[in-house]
Amino acid sequence: CAYDNCQGTLISAQGGSFCAAHEDEFGNKCRVRDCLNDRLPKSQACEQHKPEWDKYVYQHS
Repeated sequence: CAYDNCQGTLISAQGGSFCAAHEDEFGNKCRVRDCLNDRLPKSQACEQHKPEWDKYVYQHS
């Protein structure tokens, strides 16, 4: 699980980030650390962080 100090099993081994408990809490939130904005459809980031997220994805693909 991507949540700090969580050892929970990922609910999805194919691109999942969180265990079941943290997916319920943060599943629709931006994946940028400490951001609690809702993420955009078809993105892992909110409107504010989308340019940074897209750059990260491009650089790591």
